[in-house]
Amino acid sequence: MAPVLAPPVRLAPFAHSPEIGPATPTSAQGGGDGAELTAWVRWKQPSALSVTVVVFLTDALPPALYAMWSRTRAMPAVALSVHVTEALDHGPVSGDGAWALMRMSTAFAGNGWTVDDDCAIWDVDGRPLAQARQTRPVRDAAGS
Repeated sequence: MAPVLAPPVRLAPFAHSPEIGPATPTSAQGGGDGAELTAWVRWKQPSALSVTVVVFLTDALPPALYAMWSRTRAMPAVALSVHVTEALDHGPVSGDGAWALMRMSTAFAGNGWTVDDDCAIWDVDGRPLAQARQTRPVRDAAGS
């Protein structure tokens, strides 16, 4: 019997849209001491930092626990809450292709779950644009 919903043949075009550049020496799968990642992020296509772009960018980095690990584990998001600031009330900020600084840190990890509590995004002038929180189950490398 064929599945009711077949998996996509390719990723949706927006999945290839974020551009990410490190802002600190800490990296995903770096085997570091802390669960925090900080990076410069932007939309590859010319686009100002609108609410839509900023909300998408809050999920552009891998989970912060990846900074402590040297191998990948499955950590699908089961909840995502994004709060935008008044900086975006009157439309997009910054020009097309604008970079934003993003920091993701893990507030809690245990019993097979993690909460990336502090996902914050600022524009290049240091204005806060959004804060987000994600909850994820932590799977082992085999995906169980």
